[in-house]
Amino acid sequence: MPAGDYFIITNTWMVVTDANGDRIPDLVGSDATSNTINVLLGRGDGTLQPQVQLPAGRGPSSVAVADINSDGRPDFIATNLRDPTLLLLPATCLP
Repeated sequence: MPAGDYFIITNTWMVVTDANGDRIPDLVGSDATSNTINVLLGRGDGTLQPQVQLPAGRGPSSVAVADINSDGRPDFIATNLRDPTLLLLPATCLP
């Protein structure tokens, strides 16, 4: 991405993690407006790749990262504001 201001995530919950196992920090955040979990993979030079949007139900608010299925990769967990659900997205959903 070229230098500049980008409107990426409209909610306040973000997590820094290595989402794809390349040992480079990535950002994971929830976006209640677009109903997505947004993943921005780090490039290793302090910049981020364009976001990957993952469908997340109605109004994802908080997001957490943990290896839920014990496959050695982090999984994404989100709660939804507009319906009583908890979402689990395995990291294998990333391209």
